[in-house]
Amino acid sequence: MEDFDDATLALSALVLADVSPDDVPLLDAVGPELLVAADAGPGKDGALGFGGVDAVLAMVVITVSKHVLAYVGEVAKHFAVEQGGNWLKRLASALHKRRAGDATVAVPELSADELVRVRAVAFTSACRLGVDESRAQLLADAMSGALGLRPPPGAAAVT
Repeated sequence: MEDFDDATLALSALVLADVSPDDVPLLDAVGPELLVAADAGPGKDGALGFGGVDAVLAMVVITVSKHVLAYVGEVAKHFAVEQGGNWLKRLASALHKRRAGDATVAVPELSADELVRVRAVAFTSACRLGVDESRAQLLADAMSGALGLRPPPGAAAVT
């Protein structure tokens, strides 16, 4: 599995554990297939070919995770240079460790402005996928939380 896909599934699992824990086993069971389905978009019978109602939230989270990781990848290039090696592989490893319960694992640090942008990317991506604004906000919060990124004190909600 590619590092980006591995990081996407790891981030998605952390977010699902926060917003819909009952969907995590689905992601664990068919995550790679959901990655392909999320890229393909919904078809006549649903993205998985059989309606896939239970997989819809997981696919939304996977798609939003991809957008967030693409943005984090751009802003974290300095982290990769400072730390050397494949930052995405290390990020995926850190996310897996966080899912296993180790909240002390370091991830690339983002500035307050970058953090606001990460939340906006998640929110906008979710809204474009048809998620209502209140749920998109919860998803954006969970996404930033899964990365260990909390909004700065007094930060306004992303809308």
